[in-house]
Amino acid sequence: MSIFEFLFKEAKEERGTILGLATIAGISNVAALMLVNSVTHAPQTATPGSFLLFSGAVGTAILATRMSARRMNALIENSVHSLKIRLAAKIENGDLERLERIDAAEVLDRLTENAATISTSASAISQVLPSVTMFAFGIVYLMWLSPAAFAILLPLQIISIHLYRTKNSTLRRILAERSKTRIRFLDAFFDLLHGAKEIRLSRKRARSIEADFQRTSRNLAKSSSDANKLFDDNILFVTTNLYILLAALAFVLPKHVQVDGAHVAKLIATILYIWASAQALLDVYMTAVKSNDALNNVFALEKRLEGARKKEVSTDTPDPWFGRPGAIELTNVEYAYPHVGHDVPFHVGPLNLRIEKGEVVFLVGGNGSGKSTLLKILTGLYAPTNGTLSVGDHSVTPANAAYHREMIAAIFSDFHLFSRAYGLLDADPATVQAFLAEMHIDHKTAFRDGAFTHQKLSTGQKKRLAMVIALLEDRPVLVLDEWAADQDPEFRKYFYEEMLPAFKRKGKTVIAVSHDNRYFHVADRVITLEYGQIRSEQRKEAPNEPIFMAADAAQ
Repeated sequence: MSIFEFLFKEAKEERGTILGLATIAGISNVAALMLVNSVTHAPQTATPGSFLLFSGAVGTAILATRMSARRMNALIENSVHSLKIRLAAKIENGDLERLERIDAAEVLDRLTENAATISTSASAISQVLPSVTMFAFGIVYLMWLSPAAFAILLPLQIISIHLYRTKNSTLRRILAERSKTRIRFLDAFFDLLHGAKEIRLSRKRARSIEADFQRTSRNLAKSSSDANKLFDDNILFVTTNLYILLAALAFVLPKHVQVDGAHVAKLIATILYIWASAQALLDVYMTAVKSNDALNNVFALEKRLEGARKKEVSTDTPDPWFGRPGAIELTNVEYAYPHVGHDVPFHVGPLNLRIEKGEVVFLVGGNGSGKSTLLKILTGLYAPTNGTLSVGDHSVTPANAAYHREMIAAIFSDFHLFSRAYGLLDADPATVQAFLAEMHIDHKTAFRDGAFTHQKLSTGQKKRLAMVIALLEDRPVLVLDEWAADQDPEFRKYFYEEMLPAFKRKGKTVIAVSHDNRYFHVADRVITLEYGQIRSEQRKEAPNEPIFMAADAAQ
């Protein structure tokens, strides 16, 4: 889809108004030209009345062009805004596993660089309709002045347009390559930014990353330079075309058609007028080529996000749990990751597991055992490939999964701390401060205006801050992925021996990934996973009876 097709679709009821203003601008410009030509040919007609007509035509042209341009500018900005909102909504509501496969650099590039390209094109594109109408009425006026001149100039212009358009494929190829290179550049930049510690630990790695960054930056500069060269050539091409037209009028037309000097002057003035509008259209065209590339990149991302869309809860779907969960149960649940290349995808299951309401369950297993995948299945973030996830007496389906997730507070190993406490912006500062004190970080940060004043904390402290958010949400199910791993021994003991029993007394269901076998006695059950299967399950038979497991089961 081109930028003009996109804007025509988005304009809706504005189409007629914008087109009408552009038509008025074109007619008024040609009327001003005709008056100038008339007065130049017959000076005696330069009366105050003709000057007023000229001034009125010019004023009308300026006003109509200004109004048309402003409406077009507003249309473009509103359309870009709507496009961003659509993309954000698809990211928010998309299937998590599919979203995880989309490169973050691509999303960032499309929402920033490409959206900015479309937005900054507003000024040039807003001139397209006035320029088109000026060009069209100028051609009609030229035809009226001299059909012979029009007959000579028309074939030249058809040939010129054909030659001009032949460069399009080359330009589109360069722009497409530049877009891909820009994403590779962002990936390399993210490596530099987020891998700062690792880079400083290895000079070999640092040199390799630096070389890759320089190569990508150089390729990006080359593709941008190649595109700009073509744009410059197009400008020179149009200028050359103007000289060809003037030469045809001055040297060819008088040889074949009886025409006086005054009439030639009129024709040259008209050609210059048409050329000015053609120059404006060329500027619009070059901007539109860039905008088309940017727009298609954004649409390509939107299509990928559309493929990740899932059916979510609607206002017509009732909450089957009313915010009060029962037992969480997996029945013959399997989950298979999609194929990537020739690699065999990781597969979890079949799993049969029941977690009672108010139970504290620890999940144990080595890397790649399926713990994180199981957590995402239990929380409804991943829909099972086969089998059923149910809560209480109701199965979790795409239509009600959002209600299930609303009952869960989770802190994953790759958790994210938002810049503001979204969803809790109106939280009571005194309550937040009390939780900060409980997490022993009240001396590090505070809660003001819906945000925490300081988030540059250690990993363990960041996890405590995430726990404060979970405590404020106060949901009946708490999911923790290696939460205690980065805590100091004293606070780790406090977590296991004070916090988890307190959660249990409140009736919360706690599902925690843990390898702290010295604290396994806190759990009601310890479930060990291996290669996507439940290898063993040990249950506390009596309320105060500890669970003992071999050290290898906790690896």
